[in-house]
Amino acid sequence: MIAQLVQVLVGFARGHAWLAYALAFLLAGAEAFPVVGALVPGTATIIALGALVPAGALLFWPLVVFATLGAIAGDGLSYWLGSHYKSEAISHWPLRHYSGLVDRGNAFFEKHGGKAILIARFTPGVRAVVPVVAGITGMPITRFYALNVLSALLWGPAHVLMGVLVGASLTVLGAIAGQLEALFLGLLLGVAILVWITPRVLRWLRRFLGYLHGPVLAWAQSGDSWVRRQVISILDPGKAELPGLAVLGGLLVVSLWLFFGVMQDLIAGDPLVQADRSVLNLLLSLRMEWAAHLAVGMSELGGAPEALAVLAIALLWLDRRRAWRAMAYVIAAAAGAILFAIGLDLALKRPQPLYRSPGWGLLPFPGTHLALFVALLGFLAVLVCREVAWRRQVGVAFAIVLFVASLAGSQLYLGAEYLSTALEVLAFGTAWAALLSIAYLARPTETVRPAGLGLAVTLTFALAGTVNVAIAHTSDMRRYALTPHTVTFSVEDWLGGQWRSLPARRLSLLGSFNQPFTVQWLGPLGPVQADLQRHGWRLPVSWRLLSALAFLSPHPSMASLPVLPSFESGRMEAMAMIKTGGNIPNGERLVLRLWRSDVVIPVRNNPPQPLYIGTVGVERTRRIISTVNMLQDVRGANSVLVAFAAAIPGARFVLRPGQAAVSDWSGPTVLALAPGLASTATPVPHAVR
Repeated sequence: MIAQLVQVLVGFARGHAWLAYALAFLLAGAEAFPVVGALVPGTATIIALGALVPAGALLFWPLVVFATLGAIAGDGLSYWLGSHYKSEAISHWPLRHYSGLVDRGNAFFEKHGGKAILIARFTPGVRAVVPVVAGITGMPITRFYALNVLSALLWGPAHVLMGVLVGASLTVLGAIAGQLEALFLGLLLGVAILVWITPRVLRWLRRFLGYLHGPVLAWAQSGDSWVRRQVISILDPGKAELPGLAVLGGLLVVSLWLFFGVMQDLIAGDPLVQADRSVLNLLLSLRMEWAAHLAVGMSELGGAPEALAVLAIALLWLDRRRAWRAMAYVIAAAAGAILFAIGLDLALKRPQPLYRSPGWGLLPFPGTHLALFVALLGFLAVLVCREVAWRRQVGVAFAIVLFVASLAGSQLYLGAEYLSTALEVLAFGTAWAALLSIAYLARPTETVRPAGLGLAVTLTFALAGTVNVAIAHTSDMRRYALTPHTVTFSVEDWLGGQWRSLPARRLSLLGSFNQPFTVQWLGPLGPVQADLQRHGWRLPVSWRLLSALAFLSPHPSMASLPVLPSFESGRMEAMAMIKTGGNIPNGERLVLRLWRSDVVIPVRNNPPQPLYIGTVGVERTRRIISTVNMLQDVRGANSVLVAFAAAIPGARFVLRPGQAAVSDWSGPTVLALAPGLASTATPVPHAVR
């Protein structure tokens, strides 16, 4: 996955910083090379490298210097080529194949004059040709380098600082920063590369297919075999499907890559599977009445009645048109998607999502509706869009993607799907639709009257969806109502060993395990808060504008900094407290975080009491580029845990199997109860340090 790749790059950059600086120099310079520079993702890479600065992988000023020098050198080389070869440069590679780009550079240069050097530095599409045009037109070298250096001094720091701000803003998110940094940087890099590469690949593919069309078609026509006949059917000059086949082929490759990547995680139980629980709990914690109504309504629109109605009307329409081969492909799209979802559920034998009532639809296996709609609508879109303008094709594709994304999001929000299952069936449905479409278009197609088919499918879907929402919405709101999932055992069982059944480490949003849990508290939070306050602990300051500005102070007090948000299995902490001063070093503080678990314990005549799990550790500040203070978790020690337990009357230390009381941070666990809930708790053993 891209996020994992970024994590690898962070680690690599820490150990090979000079290679990262050299990469910044080379890519910043390569962006100015004539024509070829338009294919170099220098800007995206500089931003991504800048985002590694807050993580400590790279240093700010060396990265700025190398990026700026690379930009100056690249433009200077391009200018030298233009001034040295003059008009001959246009007749040599690579400019001879891109006369239109040279014309754009000339027009840009004529419009803006000398300041075109400054403007082009920040303008994609012309930066790779304006310096060479300046050399060809004879721009004075002193004027060129004055503008070249000025523009580079603006460009380099701006792009590095943009990346630093991205990384710094993620670091402010505290304990989840490492995972979110990898995820966000991965997404940022992926989107940047996708936006950069898509138009270039399509243009290159069109030219490449143009070069190959004649020779390959001649080869296919020189003999008679099944392979040659298939090639002729695809490359027939009378066919207009060739660009569509290329797009479908690319879509097939991408969806198969996602399919096998997610499947590997599902089989191996990798972090993506662990993240299912975190995502589920996070979305359930964000449940709001109006949003639940929207999500339930969206799920009803994407239910079995609508899917079967669309399938039926599509088959009836194609039957009336005698398009029986298209009918067979529509049936294959629907049947393949349903069978895959059923097979995936039976093979993995995963438990049903926690908050999903049985019997919620005609197709009860997880992911069935998503897979069916993606495969069915994907193939029908190919039938409908074959003979329409590309703008309408884009509109249809956008509508389908928006609908499927909304359906998947609503199912995740309601707790009716796992994230990993949703990704897997979406990948399969897309790949299956693309494969069927390629096979269908490779042979002569039938007349299906696409406009009428699209209208019939749209009206049927709207009618079936309206009826289904009107009939089922009230009952579905009750069905999807939150029913808290809890585990119950007695206080004696908890103290006697059931405490080991609770999670041992904090689960991040992306499914990786972080700090060990060293605290379990039974009862309301008021008593533990009062006990800690009597021993110098305090509630952290709230997040406000002024408290957030404390991160910019040259020497902030640790008590003035808010506690950064942290998640456990998708849940925000229920309570956080800090301790500063005393024998705690300057620039450090103790931090306690407690999260509510799924366990409740009946205690005597009291109502069932919630059980909280938590961590106690040390935080210190780290200054980033002399501007922003970042909070950094430091590995805790048993002395910190002892200091915490000393403030809780009746607290006791216990060990998990294989743990040693003298080990750092993963040693003992503190069990504590609110006053009056139990009288058998033993005092803190002072031998544990």
